Amino acid sequence: MKTTQRFSDRVEDYVKYRPGYPEGIIAWLRDAYGLSPEWDVADIGSGTGISTELFLRNGNTVFAVEPNREMREKAESLLQYYAGAGAREAGATGAAARGAGREASATGAAASGAGREASATGAAARGAGRGQFISIDGTAEATGLADGSVNMIVAGQAFHWFDAVRCRPEFVRILRPPGVVALVWNERLVESPFEKEYEDLIVRYGTDYTYVNHKVNSDEKIAAFFQPAAFELAIFPNEQVFDLDGLKGRLLSSSYIQKEGPRHGEMLQSLRELFDRHAAGGRVRVGYDTKVYSGILKPKST
Repeated sequence: MKTTQRFSDRVEDYVKYRPGYPEGIIAWLRDAYGLSPEWDVADIGSGTGISTELFLRNGNTVFAVEPNREMREKAESLLQYYAGAGAREAGATGAAARGAGREASATGAAASGAGREASATGAAARGAGRGQFISIDGTAEATGLADGSVNMIVAGQAFHWFDAVRCRPEFVRILRPPGVVALVWNERLVESPFEKEYEDLIVRYGTDYTYVNHKVNSDEKIAAFFQPAAFELAIFPNEQVFDLDGLKGRLLSSSYIQKEGPRHGEMLQSLRELFDRHAAGGRVRVGYDTKVYSGILKPKST
């Protein structure tokens, strides 16, 4: 399966059950690099807009670059509130700004597991005002953005799908000073007895989990991408708390878990038994370290 199509049949589960990103990321980027609401941000591999909305609530214009049609259209629906008002052409070179019918908005890292179904109203949770959302049909290697069109690039839970060699010069091309790149992952913890058994279940029933998991990130891969500059790593605590239906949705939101097939029923029964063993008050906790690898991306010397 093409990496750009892995989540086509999981959009609804992805929206409802994937973790958000801590609001503290914005403050940290502000302190470390001077991030302000005036910055234009490119969210590469933006998916359904989880990381996009974090910056929209900060007041930024965000070019959400996503190759998967189903994921992109869902983001356009969810983030319609931030579209319009005369979408700027400051970066697009043929990809129109789109938006239709907001269904919900993320409110950061939802501990309830209900994800982004609760809608934001008015200016609540947007400390710096209303940002602007511009949807782009593009890839990390061919974004469709103009030269020097953004101050910052962010990739939430996506960089491991990119061709790092090909996307690097594209990132350099579209950045303008200061040229910040932030690569973000919610790294699920395997510490509590429940988390360890949940990991075992995924290994047992996942189709290519070991391969995908090994792709995610390593300090060596990140260092090679940012060279000749250094990178910084900031880690933020994050969590989700699920009932049984939420835990099932979280599991099925993963591209390496089959949504049907001969072992599907067996897998869900194992999940229910796992939940019953560890639930307290009808809930289980999934913990994460949200890791932000960031730095100034400079052209490599030739």
